[in-house]
Amino acid sequence: MTTHSCEWFLRGLHNKGRFVKKIMSRCVRSVVLALSFTSLGFPAQVLAAVHAVFELSTPATGPFPSDWFTVPDASHDTGRRVNLPLPKCAVRPSDCEDLNVINTLDGFSADPRLSIPFDGPIDVTTATSETVFLVRLGSTFCDGDDACDDDGDDGGHVTGINQVVWDPATTTLHVKSNEFLDQHTRYGVIVTNRLRDAQGRPVEASHTFRRFRQTVRGEYKQALLEAIHAARRIGVRENEIVAASVFTTQSLTALLEKIRDQIKAATLEPADFNLGPGGTRTVFPLNQVTGIKFNPQTRVNGPLDPPIPVPIELLDIFPGVVGTIAFGRYNSPDYEIHPGEFIPRSGLAPGDPQCEGRTRFTSMSTSRQAPSPPPAGQWQFSATEPPKTRISALTSPPRWRLMGSRLSPSTPSGTVSARSARSWSTKPAARQ
Repeated sequence: MTTHSCEWFLRGLHNKGRFVKKIMSRCVRSVVLALSFTSLGFPAQVLAAVHAVFELSTPATGPFPSDWFTVPDASHDTGRRVNLPLPKCAVRPSDCEDLNVINTLDGFSADPRLSIPFDGPIDVTTATSETVFLVRLGSTFCDGDDACDDDGDDGGHVTGINQVVWDPATTTLHVKSNEFLDQHTRYGVIVTNRLRDAQGRPVEASHTFRRFRQTVRGEYKQALLEAIHAARRIGVRENEIVAASVFTTQSLTALLEKIRDQIKAATLEPADFNLGPGGTRTVFPLNQVTGIKFNPQTRVNGPLDPPIPVPIELLDIFPGVVGTIAFGRYNSPDYEIHPGEFIPRSGLAPGDPQCEGRTRFTSMSTSRQAPSPPPAGQWQFSATEPPKTRISALTSPPRWRLMGSRLSPSTPSGTVSARSARSWSTKPAARQ
């Protein structure tokens, strides 16, 4: 019994009999005991219970991550955008630059580090998945008819913690999620009074958290209530919860999914198999290919490695399965920014990602279809676009080299330069 409770109790009493004297005596003993502990040098934390701090003024004074530090943004799949406060940019310019990038995201990490501050030391060994955990509240991703995809989850999935770290300087508990969380999904962080302080007593909720219904406004209050109700459904009562937060994970594959859908819906450009001298077709019957040599590239600069013969006889291990070998190229959409080689991140919800250009790819394929008659004699050319490949015959002029889309007489046999190369030897077309 504290002096405050004694005073409150005595004010409500009107009986001045023996019972009041006993209560007064007990109060006096409590005060004397408290003063004795203080005079002996015991810190205030020994006398007071430890509380989980719940102040939403900064990310460091409450459970984090938290959607309190986001703002609505309809241009994102999650409908939110991170809005962390900036320090004094004149003093900490690099921190401001980092935060300005983070503040473009539509949610927090799907592999988050959770931070929970306290006003005193705790027993770190009691920080387990039973005392601190996450509960899934549902996906934020909605399609065109505003039907949110919740992946069949009713919001009750519980995720534990690991990698527990205690920072004594700030009396803050840091933990990692025990699972990689779902993207564009809301989660509640639940801290219970099963967590103990350094004296073995249950950690208590702060006065601010107990009154969040009156002090927290708007969507975040409703989100906290949703997290508390989700905890109740798994058997954790509200009076057992000493702190909570709600946060949204960012979209991870939304941009790639939109690119995939855009490519699937587009009309594909046909592949070009006319890469030979004068635009002749580079499609060969397997029975007319006498050899393939591969020159691998293992360094950025310098010559290619010595040629490696390709055992083409393996292509005929099952007779008739491979009838044709073709060398061709096609244009593929390129969504990267050059230079830089990155896909720009922008608002995802209202539109499709923009194709920044086209990239030419060269490929080789096998087919059982009948090829066009190959050019008479043996010939050679090389393609320098990625992947840079050389096709050459043993002898027989004219030899050609294909540089981009320009045909020119090739250098003498054996001097064609390319980053990687295959040499193909073909037999002359049979005369009818």
